[in-house]
Amino acid sequence: MGQIVSIERMGAHLKMHDSRLYKCAHCMYHHFQRYVVERHLADKHPEKRPFVHVVREPEMETGSGKTEGVASTSLEGGKLNSYVFLFD
Repeated sequence: MGQIVSIERMGAHLKMHDSRLYKCAHCMYHHFQRYVVERHLADKHPEKRPFVHVVREPEMETGSGKTEGVASTSLEGGKLNSYVFLFD
């Protein structure tokens, strides 16, 4: 039998199926807002390298006609590092 979800939690649950989804590199935690996963990493895995896996993120068109997609983000030494790849 399925799980009962309150109407208040239904909106949050549906966001997990939206265009954005990020995952903790060290456990199964995931969320549709990147900063929530970054906060989780700092709170739950302070001794490990903070790394956010991008499960889904909308692609953006650049002026060059190439598609830009952020592959991953890490927070090292208080500095946020994003790795961007361009696709033809």
